[in-house]
Amino acid sequence: MKRFIFAVLSVVFIITAFSSPSWADMVVPQSISQLAQADVAFMGTCVAANSHLLGEGGILVTTYRFSVQPQDVVKGDVGEIFIFNQWGASKEMSAKLEMPYVIGMPVYEIGKEYTLFLTAPSKIGLRAPIGLGYGKFNITRSDDGRVEAVNDFGNKSLFRDSNKLKGVSKAMSVAGLKGAAADGGPIEFNRLKTIIEQLQ
Repeated sequence: MKRFIFAVLSVVFIITAFSSPSWADMVVPQSISQLAQADVAFMGTCVAANSHLLGEGGILVTTYRFSVQPQDVVKGDVGEIFIFNQWGASKEMSAKLEMPYVIGMPVYEIGKEYTLFLTAPSKIGLRAPIGLGYGKFNITRSDDGRVEAVNDFGNKSLFRDSNKLKGVSKAMSVAGLKGAAADGGPIEFNRLKTIIEQLQ
């Protein structure tokens, strides 16, 4: 019975949440100019994840808490601790709560760093990365101090509009990047931040 209720409410949620423009384009490839439209963007460390059922209907959500350094805020009102609710949970927590696993929703591991480009809250207060895996970047730090970001799709399509939009080409130039970067690959966080700042 719980699974049936969840399925019905999930349909209602999708209709409600995706009715706003910020959620409507979530699941298609996103370029840098589209990520620049995020409500908030930052690099931070996931410090807590609490999966639970939201409201009487029991929509499965996870409340994530991120620790963010002031210099790592890319866009928006982000404090040293940023908390947001996202639909779904990990496979383990979904099973523990006896709820279906929501395929495709990003999951963030406690202790790991990410750069996120998040939508504005939906009508029921949920956020998600723009383009889901396109707006979620995993962070790696090298021994020489380089901080690089790569999304779940290897950054492919990230600069696909760089030759068409003058603003993107200029922003890339300011950040010290050349070409369309069509092959993807990691990008230094500071360069990514500079591009987004230039596109505002």
